[in-house]
Amino acid sequence: MRRIALLPCLFVLLAPASAPASSHFVYDIPKLVEKPLVAVKKGTDIPVLLPSRMTTEFKKLYSAGRGRKTRYKFEIGAARNCHSATACFVAEFRGRQGGKASGKRKVELARGHTGWFQPTRCGASCAAPSIEWEQGGVLYELEAKLGTKSTERKILTRLANSAIRSGAR
Repeated sequence: MRRIALLPCLFVLLAPASAPASSHFVYDIPKLVEKPLVAVKKGTDIPVLLPSRMTTEFKKLYSAGRGRKTRYKFEIGAARNCHSATACFVAEFRGRQGGKASGKRKVELARGHTGWFQPTRCGASCAAPSIEWEQGGVLYELEAKLGTKSTERKILTRLANSAIRSGAR
């Protein structure tokens, strides 16, 4: 009987002192997109809205962006030149003049804005969750692979609220 009681104790003693904790890294979005932001602002006439910070498990992120007169797009990837490929995609921030929201679930956003949330959807591959809202005749959209199925709406709502409160960059 004693041998059985001691056996679990031996496993605890032989196990590593602590399992590696999952790491999360906080990124300053305007700083992360600093170089492409300059070019995007020269190319677009619409206000550029970006969240202030984003937390992810990726240690290193890369950004790209482009702007045209009535639209812009920033891509955040876990690899250089990701171009929104599923394997390295982390987030996208977009604005388009005159667009219409198409999300599934209504969410209340900062400063009285109504947003539309689209959860993760999978077919042959999975599309990241997104949130859209209209502001000043511009459709803004945040799409990001952050959190879990049960937390993605809360995380994207927080990002959208941050972008709204921060105003044009």
